[in-house]
Amino acid sequence: MTASIELRVETTPFERIAADLAVAGFFLDERPLRGPAGRADWRLCGVVTDLVGEGRLRGKVGEATLVPSMGRLGADRVLLLGLGRRSAFRVGRARDTSHAAVSRGLDLGARSVVIAPPMGGPESFARHASGFVRGAIEGAQDRDGTLELCVAMAPSQAREGVDSLEKAVAADADGALLWRGLVTRQA
Repeated sequence: MTASIELRVETTPFERIAADLAVAGFFLDERPLRGPAGRADWRLCGVVTDLVGEGRLRGKVGEATLVPSMGRLGADRVLLLGLGRRSAFRVGRARDTSHAAVSRGLDLGARSVVIAPPMGGPESFARHASGFVRGAIEGAQDRDGTLELCVAMAPSQAREGVDSLEKAVAADADGALLWRGLVTRQA
């Protein structure tokens, strides 16, 4: 038994995409918080910064915390994932991140998950796309259901991101992902 995943890319800002769960990774050595975790923190009025300041959340690899969005994001809940040091982020860590997003999302009963890759520019995501796809597939193994997995990217990164994901999905022979491609919506 393996859950099915419908994968798509959207250019809508991460924090505005409607989903059951938003996944925001953040690095141990980046303060203030940046990227999706920083934007989620801003929308949540500093809840994440408070957790970090209290020492309850640091950004270590494997760390995960679930917080309610209180209606301030498009998603009902936010899963914060520790990514370790930025300099140590490689394909394996991208795989672990998407694995955690999919497996924890399914375990939480989410039918839709949005994640914004923390990799930086489009060329960086291109290096990590295969790990991202492999982790998503592994996260669906031994689980039931269907999950819509949305990768949020800036419009300037979307074409390169879509190309990278298309190649990674095509290289995956077991067909566990249904590729939806680029979906553009009005913000």
